[in-house]
Amino acid sequence: MTLITKTRFCSLWASAFLIMVVPMITASAYAAEKTVARVGDTVITEADLRDALDRYVPSGAFHGSIDRSQKDEYRVAALNDIIETELLYREARKRDIKPSEEAVEAVIQQNIKQFGSEEKMNKAMEQRGFTLDILRDQIRKHDMAAAVLKELAAQSTCTDEELQKYYEENRAKYRRPDALHLYHILIKVDPGASEDVWQEKKKLAEQLLEKIRAGEDFGIIAYQYSEDPYKFKSGDLGFVHRGRLSPQELEEAAFSLKEGEVSGVIRTIHGFHILKAGEKEVGGTKSFEEVKSRLRKELEKARYEENKKALIERLKKEYPVEISLELPQGNNGR
Repeated sequence: MTLITKTRFCSLWASAFLIMVVPMITASAYAAEKTVARVGDTVITEADLRDALDRYVPSGAFHGSIDRSQKDEYRVAALNDIIETELLYREARKRDIKPSEEAVEAVIQQNIKQFGSEEKMNKAMEQRGFTLDILRDQIRKHDMAAAVLKELAAQSTCTDEELQKYYEENRAKYRRPDALHLYHILIKVDPGASEDVWQEKKKLAEQLLEKIRAGEDFGIIAYQYSEDPYKFKSGDLGFVHRGRLSPQELEEAAFSLKEGEVSGVIRTIHGFHILKAGEKEVGGTKSFEEVKSRLRKELEKARYEENKKALIERLKKEYPVEISLELPQGNNGR
């Protein structure tokens, strides 16, 4: 069972980046462990990396069902997370950010609950070279790193004016195409079937069309005869947007229908189709107010990601990162 060192950080974006951070055990605890990286004067060992990997995937699965390339990807990602946490911790110290002791105690209690008792937690820590003081220090470290990301998120907000400007410059992205509530019957034909088979299936489709035009219920006919999954919904495809229906001849026929109108028999590579048009919705551009909330989330997330990347790059210059782990080509974690 893996010890938890991450404190709760409620920022939507920052929490996505400070992924299940792991304890960096002091060098004395794992004196014989191989060094895989350094951040300034902080040593990251193979043991730290193993702990981090437990956050991504259980150790049993890691050594069993996951292939080599996936293992390499996980190792790279886990090492990068450890490095970023150490860099952010150093930035927190420079900003004189203090850890929340209340949050630290909450994580301690979470560990006790996870292990079943304080005694079992202490035993697990002892087996891994931990003490409660070491665990508290690592929780403080991760709490301070999270605080830096929280500040970064607060600096990544967008004003209404910025949102409006982006909307006006990208109105085409918010165009809503025409939509049609469509009902459908399919009589399947194997594309490689003989013409005689195609003609036989066409006769069946024409007979069904005659029944519908004579007043029989389209949905009942679809349920009884259609050969696509929507037969169980009486042929109801729901609203279909222009540009989403395939093949093209089917879309052209569908959007040429008036509300309530039934098409003729339409031949495509799939067989023969009969369509019925329901309610139509004319396309247009979504208003700023309709997209404002989603747009804010998208732009602020993108700004946060850019700011975080710039911060990490700056910190790597201040605190040189050296990686000695053998990594796949192109994945050097830098």
